[in-house]
Amino acid sequence: MKAIVGIIICTLLITTLLPISAMAGDETHPEISDKASDARFGVDIQKVWFFENATTPEYLYVTVQVGGLRINYYGADLFDVYWTMNSVDYFVFAGIGIYMNGAGGRVSTTAGVVGYDTDWNYNITVSLGQLDMNRTITCKIPKSIIGRLQAGDVLTNTNAWASQRTPLMAKIGWDAMVRFRFFRHLGLNGLNLMDYAPDSGYGNDYAILY
Repeated sequence: MKAIVGIIICTLLITTLLPISAMAGDETHPEISDKASDARFGVDIQKVWFFENATTPEYLYVTVQVGGLRINYYGADLFDVYWTMNSVDYFVFAGIGIYMNGAGGRVSTTAGVVGYDTDWNYNITVSLGQLDMNRTITCKIPKSIIGRLQAGDVLTNTNAWASQRTPLMAKIGWDAMVRFRFFRHLGLNGLNLMDYAPDSGYGNDYAILY
């Protein structure tokens, strides 16, 4: 009898706790956290979180909180968020600045499978906002282009990085891979032109709700 009661209690606890962990995904409980002021404010990642909306279940939202946004910068501030689902690596990218010359002349974005060509402004909506003294970038991504996510899928290996493409770099036309090799592998992070979040390892997982 005691064993049966114990099983019932454990079942109730699991049922209660699962929605709590799945609901994580806001500025209070971000999947990714990073130390503030460890990069130039325009690329200083502080938090990243994933979330969904019951009224638009076909989309995944990803928000990056940074020290500030420079919509009129004559270079570009570039933001990438990565995750893994079913052993496939995915990403969403947003670039802000006059050089991007994207939607509205200031923002460009894309998303998909890491390592494959993707189309710019691929039905992704980007909104810029403010949270206290910080700024936020939110990408609204169709689930159909990032693995056709279903309820119960889990996004793992969450991480993000940001980099500043100065006007000179913009003219040279360095792509993401060149930036990665130049800054990270040649040890030039001291220029504070790039930020990684978290500083090591990965952030928390996110469980798809809808």
